Amino acid sequence: MREINTANLTRTAAARSIGSGTFGTCYPGKYRGIEVVIKQYKERSCRGGERSSFLQREAKHEANVLLQLADHPGIPLLFGVCLKEKPISIVMKFHGDGKDSLTVYKAAKNKLITEKKEWNTVLCETADALNHVHRCGYAHNDLKSNNVVLEKREDERLHPVIIDFGKSVLLIKAKNPPAKPMHVRGQYKDSYMAPELVDGTGKPSIKSDIYALSFMIKSVYRLLHFRNVVAVKNALVALPEERPNIEELKAALIADD
Repeated sequence: MREINTANLTRTAAARSIGSGTFGTCYPGKYRGIEVVIKQYKERSCRGGERSSFLQREAKHEANVLLQLADHPGIPLLFGVCLKEKPISIVMKFHGDGKDSLTVYKAAKNKLITEKKEWNTVLCETADALNHVHRCGYAHNDLKSNNVVLEKREDERLHPVIIDFGKSVLLIKAKNPPAKPMHVRGQYKDSYMAPELVDGTGKPSIKSDIYALSFMIKSVYRLLHFRNVVAVKNALVALPEERPNIEELKAALIADD
């Protein structure tokens, strides 16, 4: 894992964050003249040395996941980490439209893509990237429309890149999460989180990621007033074993064009 020389890294002056999640906040910057995203890990309420150690573990975990996912166009390109100096960070290529950071949510809400066929292509490519994550032995475990950015490439099309692997887990080591308290479970009835993760009866899995992907598709369709696809509805059922697989979801999206 390459330790970035901070002398070669600059955060864009006066630039606001381009995204914030559970583990960190992302800022635009440059590394050796290349447009990058600097994900700075959030301070937690623990004592000095313990805090640094905790943040280093979080940064190492996400960077290591990206390394294990290797080279795929739907996965962020990692340049390295900043663990020896604060702020503790990981540095990735900036994936966006020019200098603008564009998420699936923002593109759908602002109707930057309006054709259903074009959206289905983006969503199929997202499914391909997620399938790659699974083949590498991981569950993303936090897939949603704000965790997929769109990158304009040489063909002038927008292509999806899945981001934020801070909650990712090895499938063979995944464990059932603690059940959400009964009084808050209602908040998760219409959300990206699969029911088995809400009530603690199942662990992060390929099927829980498929649930999240399908909820993302449903959310995009809802914002753009598209008719939903039967396979997407079937993937949002409570029982994981009854959900279609990614290839079946893709086939339904392609047929829907």
